[in-house]
Amino acid sequence: MATVIEDRDASEEQREINEVNTAMYCFRRSLLAPALRRLNPENAQGEYYLPDVIGVLYEAGHNVVSMVAADPMETAGVNDRAQLAAVEAELRDRTNQRWMLDGVTMVDPERTYVDTSVVLEADVTLFPGTMLRGHTVVRAGAQVGPDSRLVDCEVGANAIVEQTVARRAEIGPDARVGPFAYLGPGTQLATGTVTGPFFTSDAQGGEEA
Repeated sequence: MATVIEDRDASEEQREINEVNTAMYCFRRSLLAPALRRLNPENAQGEYYLPDVIGVLYEAGHNVVSMVAADPMETAGVNDRAQLAAVEAELRDRTNQRWMLDGVTMVDPERTYVDTSVVLEADVTLFPGTMLRGHTVVRAGAQVGPDSRLVDCEVGANAIVEQTVARRAEIGPDARVGPFAYLGPGTQLATGTVTGPFFTSDAQGGEEA
């Protein structure tokens, strides 16, 4: 028999089954509506369960097939902030692993955060506490961090960006930024620029060292 049973409605024998429903379904549209009309709320919660459609279709003679996920994290659900943090950590690990295999150095991958929309070229080095967000691009040989947060920025080849917060800024090749620098939206640093510590730049308000 093909069916999906809520834990509170299951027998002791059924609870021994080590497969868990992921709540991901693919139905033939022409069969779903008639099956929904045959559902009833005869369960512990007195509710209509969508998974009961599986049993309805099976009893009607339709082909019902389950797929087993090789990696349980591929089907992980998020119902609270703790679970959200867990799946975010998994995504971070996978993203960082891909970049390291492509030639990016991460001194401490557990403390390095790279959005999936970010582009990194070969031989980039990311130090602990680095967070790259949005459509940030870091060119070959550049070094970012420690403790830097760049959002929608471009970092030129072989630039060094230390302990810097920047948003929508362009840092030219071979530039040296920081430590403790802030680059506001629209900031453009030319090739070879050396900002020194505690540098602040606002494209509208000018620059302050």
